[in-house]
Amino acid sequence: MTDDSLFLIDVDKILRTKAPKHYKYIPKFVISYLKKIVHQDEINVFLNESKDKLGVDFLEAVSCRTVLAPSEWSDSRPGMEKDICSKEHTSKT
Repeated sequence: MTDDSLFLIDVDKILRTKAPKHYKYIPKFVISYLKKIVHQDEINVFLNESKDKLGVDFLEAVSCRTVLAPSEWSDSRPGMEKDICSKEHTSKT
């Protein structure tokens, strides 16, 4: 996949294009809150990291991300995401 076709989420751009007449009245803190609740930055990082994956490889990357939610990446379990998402764990034998 090339950088030109990389799809990233941009809440600010969506609001500007879909509601141009109302955009200037939307407070910036509301836009920031929307970005936070849709996890814009985390999703864009994942999409950027997974831009070269297609089909099953992409689905495995998605399922790996959903096995451990960010709230579970605490310091009490260092490296846990590496154990669960390792290639050996996800491959079928």
